[in-house]
Amino acid sequence: MTAELIKTEWFSYKTSVPPSMRMWARKLTSYEEVPSGFLDAFPESTAQFPYTVLIPEEQLSPFHKKHNATLLCLDHDKLVVLESVRGKAVATSYPLHAAMYLEHGRVLLKSWLKISSPWHSTMIKFNTVNEQVFEPIIEAIRPVSSYGEPEQLRLAKHQQELSRLGYLWKMNFKLFNLSRQSVKPGETILETVYQPEIHLPTLILFRKSVLSKYLTGHLTILTDKEMILVQESKRMKSLKESLYGGIFTYIPRSQIQNISFERETGKTDYAMNITLADNTRLRSEFLTESAVNLEVFKEACAYSFTVENA
Repeated sequence: MTAELIKTEWFSYKTSVPPSMRMWARKLTSYEEVPSGFLDAFPESTAQFPYTVLIPEEQLSPFHKKHNATLLCLDHDKLVVLESVRGKAVATSYPLHAAMYLEHGRVLLKSWLKISSPWHSTMIKFNTVNEQVFEPIIEAIRPVSSYGEPEQLRLAKHQQELSRLGYLWKMNFKLFNLSRQSVKPGETILETVYQPEIHLPTLILFRKSVLSKYLTGHLTILTDKEMILVQESKRMKSLKESLYGGIFTYIPRSQIQNISFERETGKTDYAMNITLADNTRLRSEFLTESAVNLEVFKEACAYSFTVENA
């Protein structure tokens, strides 16, 4: 019943809105706009109406998996996720200070946020067209920058920090642009390491190459507030395959328990394992002959964290 109410109320707002746009996420501005099926579980707040985003239920066809209607609410120092599951609004709370990491993916019109804490993990999917309504949520989860200095000075310092990514301009223009989007004003870049794509052994038949595969490139940025991983949308691609968009992973420095660098055998010869406070591990692979700044990056990590070498 709750799911039907949520769907019915959304479609009743404006019948002139095209069906595709009715599935877009939107910001709610008052309690009157909250679908009645969510009201019982909606956070009680004595202050002004909290920042809230509604993602309507979506099912493209009977053969596609249905995405339940979801409500995201920034309630003081936590993010509350309300999902309509089998007719009932189920609430999951994420204290902002306890977020292990935030993954933000963007591939053409498909975008998502993955929020991970020691107790829960939630994947939220939405249309890239509406990405701007999620920006306050992303900003709230990532470490807060200091805005005490004048705006003009702060922006000048930010441009100076972004200039440290300039070496990527000729190496990988796509990652150059993505990396500049990932660093916030107020952050100080301590070091970066860039791994270009790695050519895997080619399948040859009758002296002709029939298959060329590559491990896609990636970039890791260590700042004074977080570790940022910037990756292609797929880990592996063929020679002529075009990849769109990218994946950003933001890890608060306070959640990093230790970092280990270990030797490997095979397609890569070095791996970095980032162990978080809840023992979650995030991994990046490198080929030392092509990785840029790897040794310098290792030294920066050793200065900032407990680093293990194997």
